[in-house]
Amino acid sequence: GGGQTRTEPYKNTSIVNVPGKGNVIRTTLAANQYGSSYGAVLFPDLERSVDQACMSYDIRFTGPQGFDFDLGGKLPGLEGVRPGVAPGVPAGGAFPRSDGWSSRGMWLGPDAYSWAKPAGYGVSLLYHIDQEDIYGDNLRWNTSYVNGQWHRVKHCERMNTPGQSNGYERAFLDGRLVYNDPTVQFRTRDDVHITHIMWSLFRGGGDSSWAAPTEGWVDIDNVLVSEKANIEPTVNL
Repeated sequence: GGGQTRTEPYKNTSIVNVPGKGNVIRTTLAANQYGSSYGAVLFPDLERSVDQACMSYDIRFTGPQGFDFDLGGKLPGLEGVRPGVAPGVPAGGAFPRSDGWSSRGMWLGPDAYSWAKPAGYGVSLLYHIDQEDIYGDNLRWNTSYVNGQWHRVKHCERMNTPGQSNGYERAFLDGRLVYNDPTVQFRTRDDVHITHIMWSLFRGGGDSSWAAPTEGWVDIDNVLVSEKANIEPTVNL
């Protein structure tokens, strides 16, 4: 599943029973390791291509010794690619921006960016037509995840009219709107839509400084992708 025909991408993923929560998806992030080989990267197709959707899930950072947020890492989100383009294209650096877009979650720490305080600082990592950084833009939430605590995350996108900067990018944490931009240019072509989940869970970052000294667990539950979800902000920033 998840666009994969090999078991290797699932080696760090398990289903565990959490008291009071039931079965959850756990991704184990090994000590002293970083990058997508030491987590999970999958691209499940959506049932159909759409131009508006929200992805929501419960998430908890924990581990045998708690969770060391360290520099940061990637979290799930949504993406879209034009027909014939691999879903992994709009990530990882330079790519033809007309081929697609992606918006993943991320957590960061102050050793990665001085403004990412306290550790576990939430952002949306957006690859889009007008991005300023080759590795996507960090859209700051101005709030952080709490070690060991369950949070509810929701990412919402609405595609722009091709050639216009009128797309919506929004993020909610625990029901509170933490990012809102109605001027995004996701696409220049009318055959680019919302097409895949980007199931992205790993530490990194591009070098070993993103590794942490202890094993960590990222638990996820109650995943929902909905075309009908209300993406309009109900709570002010």
